[in-house]
Amino acid sequence: MTDIESVEVGIESTVNGDSFRYDYLGKPMPTYVPAATLETIKLTFDVRSDDVVVASYLESGNNLIRDIVSHLSSTENPKQLKNKVLADRVPILEIGPGAAFPRPNYDVLAETQSPRLMFTHLPYEWMPVQYYDIMPKVCSWVNLIYLLQ
Repeated sequence: MTDIESVEVGIESTVNGDSFRYDYLGKPMPTYVPAATLETIKLTFDVRSDDVVVASYLESGNNLIRDIVSHLSSTENPKQLKNKVLADRVPILEIGPGAAFPRPNYDVLAETQSPRLMFTHLPYEWMPVQYYDIMPKVCSWVNLIYLLQ
């Protein structure tokens, strides 16, 4: 991975009235997602062709979708799978580092064997630069709602 401090990106981040969100490039992001993490993911995260990415808007019922996708993609017994923490089954790409997450999830995912199942709130234009060339499988919240109806 590249040292992110050596890259000039010109980011404006300001905390707004909501103490749990800040504006990053004009879009709200939760405060547990540092701007430096977003920059690192964009510029250095290695995308694999067999990655499965579940993407949704903030506060849109994503835990239910993460749970469903983790069950659909697993070969484990559903009762055993349910005992595993959702954050371990489907890690959120952009979380950490922070108090509850000593290591950023993009580092944890880098060490995960393929195929990797991950979740993100990142808009399409903020995805890692490799993403556009490799194009892994993406589950969009809108597409999943459409398929479930």
